[in-house]
Amino acid sequence: MISQFLDESETDGIGSLKAHCSLNKGQLIQIIVNNNANQGLDMPNKSKQKIYSNQTLYELKQMVAKSLQLTIDQLELVRHSDQKMLSDKYNGRTMGELKIKNQEILVANKRTTQEVERVELTTGSGSNEMVPKLKEIVNMWYNMFSTGQRMNMDQCASFINSCTGDNCKGSESRLKVLYDEWDTDQDGLLTITDFHSFYEKSAQEKPGVVWANLKAYHYRNDLRLPSEVQSTSVSQTLLPRYIIAQNQSYT
Repeated sequence: MISQFLDESETDGIGSLKAHCSLNKGQLIQIIVNNNANQGLDMPNKSKQKIYSNQTLYELKQMVAKSLQLTIDQLELVRHSDQKMLSDKYNGRTMGELKIKNQEILVANKRTTQEVERVELTTGSGSNEMVPKLKEIVNMWYNMFSTGQRMNMDQCASFINSCTGDNCKGSESRLKVLYDEWDTDQDGLLTITDFHSFYEKSAQEKPGVVWANLKAYHYRNDLRLPSEVQSTSVSQTLLPRYIIAQNQSYT
């Protein structure tokens, strides 16, 4: 009964609290995670996570969620051997307590969660400029794929390919059309201003395309990455595990 009560109270982890058996790290084990959760272009089909046997399931879920660009509430882990889900009620238990072995295979699935409300991409203040967060993301993309504040057609093709995975080439006619319209000085190079102008118009006239680009980079509807979303904070002093440990009448 007490064990079940502790499990139900620790679905958000146990913070830095440790059971007596977990005061040392234990054995370092490697877990193989098959990815059924995020099929993004940059996501591996399989990954390996190293964790100590006295670390908790919640800590493992944090590691896997981060590697798959998910929030922890979106992640479900299933044991490959018996297809049993590692329920949230076991989040406070350690690898050792769950008998998770070295080289064990787990399957990562994505849970259906409520979508956050989609924000506007432009200010809508007459000028229809990009909202600051979108401008920050567009700047990041430009800096990733340009050299010396200039982006040539091959670099632009690499950026497009990172969003679509369609093996875009700098020699394609669609790149020439894009540069004819947005390369203001017609030197075959896009400046950051050119790139901004392209995205401002796209955000106004083709927002679906911009959102597809954002999703390819794992941005949510609020323009935040899953890694930027904090997990539920655990108040350790309110956990039954803590109260029992501090109160001698329970020992």
